[in-house]
Amino acid sequence: MTLDLLTPDGTVSAQVTAMIGGEEATVDIVFHRRDVGAARLTALLAALVERLRHDHPGVSSLTVQEYGGDAVAEALTVMGAHVTTRWHRYRMPL
Repeated sequence: MTLDLLTPDGTVSAQVTAMIGGEEATVDIVFHRRDVGAARLTALLAALVERLRHDHPGVSSLTVQEYGGDAVAEALTVMGAHVTTRWHRYRMPL
């Protein structure tokens, strides 16, 4: 499920895609332009939650990975989400 946040002229300013598996929905990343603040991202994520509840009533949790973006972290905190773990990054020489 993908939702777009549009500017008044119809340009995409943020986008979120949730992958649904069983009782869990997962968002790998919230894409957004730098000028999109936490309030607008909160509205986008709230719309995602509303759609998940409506279209997929069996989904009972939402996991969102946040990659160091202050606006995304603030939006998730405002929505009542909390940090459950930090992901590991792996690198290898080629």
